[in-house]
Amino acid sequence: MASPILRGTHAISAVSSRDMDVLNENLHIKIDRHFKTAFYQIEYTIRNQLEGTQIPLLFHARDYLGKFRVWVDGKPVELKKIPIEPQDTSVKFNSFSNSFKKNHGNQNKSILIDESYNSGRYFPLSDFLYFEISLKPGIHKINVEYTGKVWTNQNDWVNEYSFRYFLSPAKQWKSFHALNVVVDASAFIKKIHSNLGAPDSGDLQTHAYWRFSKIPSDYIQLSYQPPLNHSAEMLISVSPRGMTVIFGLMIFVFHVMLIRFTQKRQLNQLASFLVISGSLVLPFIILIGYGYSYDVIDHIIGSHAGRYHGYTFFSVFLYIILMPLYWGIMHRIRLYYKNRFAGGKSKT
Repeated sequence: MASPILRGTHAISAVSSRDMDVLNENLHIKIDRHFKTAFYQIEYTIRNQLEGTQIPLLFHARDYLGKFRVWVDGKPVELKKIPIEPQDTSVKFNSFSNSFKKNHGNQNKSILIDESYNSGRYFPLSDFLYFEISLKPGIHKINVEYTGKVWTNQNDWVNEYSFRYFLSPAKQWKSFHALNVVVDASAFIKKIHSNLGAPDSGDLQTHAYWRFSKIPSDYIQLSYQPPLNHSAEMLISVSPRGMTVIFGLMIFVFHVMLIRFTQKRQLNQLASFLVISGSLVLPFIILIGYGYSYDVIDHIIGSHAGRYHGYTFFSVFLYIILMPLYWGIMHRIRLYYKNRFAGGKSKT
């Protein structure tokens, strides 16, 4: 079964060289009015220990909208792809080697990004960009800007939309000093949530501010889930199974009434035909109705419906159980009415 998560942009904190000390990371996230994109502005304050041409940071730069831009001390720099030749990555990027992993025995190196407490994902080095620059020992500012796409979690009746910024590369930094987070959601008028807890100041409906002296989580998540309308809430409380039971009882009662009507008029052959044909067809219709009940609820929810319900069509395989059971019940009901309207004399 496909994953219920439609991945958006993996906004990921920079991978730092062991020769750099990241003193501060300032993260500013501005969410658009439709909760479809977010504009990221990140400023790294680093302390350089060496002099000369160096590669201070690596940036994951895939699935972004528009340009991925970087400045060093206010000057734009040219970004390059990491070479795929093993000798280049082992020598040129020696100061990053503690971040590189082997992907399940593959000779191509990658970087493991933790996505939650007990799961992560390997990103090939070809997904990362770098720049070379001559730096003097001391304090430097590196600024990054890009626009990211929203994630969609379809695992519930209503989609949950989120923006995620992965902090786990900071575990490999030489040291972690401070993280400042600013979220600007003023363009989006609906209520959003964060996994960072209550902000130190401001609020998530306008501008929220946090300051951390340690990594608060493997990733920062800003999420929004549209509310359910009243009709959808009612049907979900009944549940597709409940809807199927109600639908099945309605069909059952109608079928019984038809058999009673025909048997009362001594239409024995028609009553027998109704039992056989109904027992063959109606259980199948009931099981199809179970799968369709999900579509009914999704339709009422509207465009934000998750529509991820697994393989509901497998329910039709219950037909081999339900059909004989239904047939047996209807046959007994037909015999009951046959005996009743024949004065109780007929036994077949």
